[in-house]
Amino acid sequence: MNTTTAEPPVCAKPHSSDSVHSNADNGLVTLGWRQTLVLLARAVGSFQLAYAFSAVSFLLGVYLFCLFHLARVGSSRRAMMIGLLTGLLVYGPPLAFFWTIFGPGALTLWLVLAFWVGLFLVLLRQCYVRFGPVRAALLAPLLWTGLEYFRSEVYFLRFSWLNAGYALFDSPQLPMLAKLGVYGIGFVLMAAVGMLALLPRKAVLPTGGALLVALGLGVSLPASPISTPPAPCKELRVAGVQLEFPNEREVLVALDSLRLKYPEAELLMLSEYTFDGPIPELIKAW
Repeated sequence: MNTTTAEPPVCAKPHSSDSVHSNADNGLVTLGWRQTLVLLARAVGSFQLAYAFSAVSFLLGVYLFCLFHLARVGSSRRAMMIGLLTGLLVYGPPLAFFWTIFGPGALTLWLVLAFWVGLFLVLLRQCYVRFGPVRAALLAPLLWTGLEYFRSEVYFLRFSWLNAGYALFDSPQLPMLAKLGVYGIGFVLMAAVGMLALLPRKAVLPTGGALLVALGLGVSLPASPISTPPAPCKELRVAGVQLEFPNEREVLVALDSLRLKYPEAELLMLSEYTFDGPIPELIKAW
């Protein structure tokens, strides 16, 4: 007679949506949904405050800190989704006027900017998975600066709106910050964020707080007095015309019309997308 032995039931241990999960991908500790949403909210809030009020422009460091840690979501697909959502919430409100100009087409432009945030999270997550946390922290400033430079200077649209370094445009220390440039500022801040990630967990908050206070004081200190008074400025009269990829004859007609309409103008300007290559010789001769 066959007998069967009943196996004791296996009870699955539930886990909450805000827990931290250990992933098999090179020891990556992934974020739960609640932690992800908290970081997302902090990223959006700090970015908006940094751009809205120059006195707290140093909060840009908090934005980059949150972005760095948002890369620890459970999958590359989720990283792209979170990056797109973060980008839309970050770039959409300051660029709301796009809707007035382009209507529903503004959503496409907002998504173009948001895409780069998503791509950064995907690439940084892959660095975590493939190389481990130390190398990911070291590669983060290179990834961030490379993507910021590419979207601003290299690819077709050259869409540099709301670059991280622009938030400090009103700092009294702008002459010193100019030595780093907008890309250098982003590189230094993301490098500091990466170094924070390598510290013991208990040391992150006090060290990060101290760095944030130092950054706030550094960008808010009054500029040193200039020993020699600046030379008097001369008023320059400028006139411009908006053109989108016209032919050479259309440009010449527009320039002639501009000169006739504003004869007092000393400098005539064309829009950035007038030419998609070198300035034609015909235009130079004009």
